[in-house]
Amino acid sequence: VGDKITMMGGVSYKFDSDGLMAQRGLDHVTFNSASQLISITRHGLFKFSYFYDALGRLSVQRDRYGRILQLFYGDTKAKNTITHVYNHTTGELTQYLRD
Repeated sequence: VGDKITMMGGVSYKFDSDGLMAQRGLDHVTFNSASQLISITRHGLFKFSYFYDALGRLSVQRDRYGRILQLFYGDTKAKNTITHVYNHTTGELTQYLRD
């Protein structure tokens, strides 16, 4: 596989045709056409899915049980800074303030 790691610390690694990691040990990883992580899965243990907004920023994380965290970017001066996270399961909204 050229310059890609195939084994480290007893953990095997596999890569897709674009050179992105597709598997790390038992974890299966999937990327979209913009090379953004869209899912990571370990069969029978966990699955996380990731969704992005039109600007390419992470906007939603969903687990295998359907629990959703939604990220908001409300600072017009720092457009890539997360300002709020809404937990759809608990109804909790967390606001992040910065100096």
